Amino acid sequence: MKDDIIMSTYDYKNRLVQLDNKTFKKHICIGHPEMKDNYYSIKQCTETPDFVYLSNQNENREVFYAKVETSTYPKLYTKVIIDYSDPKKGTIMSSWFEKTITGVRKEGLIYVKPKK
Repeated sequence: MKDDIIMSTYDYKNRLVQLDNKTFKKHICIGHPEMKDNYYSIKQCTETPDFVYLSNQNENREVFYAKVETSTYPKLYTKVIIDYSDPKKGTIMSSWFEKTITGVRKEGLIYVKPKK
């Protein structure tokens, strides 16, 4: 049986991105318990990232970063890993907070949020 989708939204390129219940509860909330109360931060980072990089571990994945004012840790980046193996939609694989940008290709910056 397919896992229930608990988030369905669009990224900065207007691509469908989804998060399933199993990934959120059994991976994100267990492996990164600080994210349990930061569902909105994951959504916000997916929709309006500050930066997006190519992953240094998987060529089908992009690494999103955003500082979200309403998160538990607004001075840290919310980091969201999205897999785009399916060209029709992205799948959120993980999320956690980070002080700095890590786990990305050295020359892999593919998006910077425009200044207002």
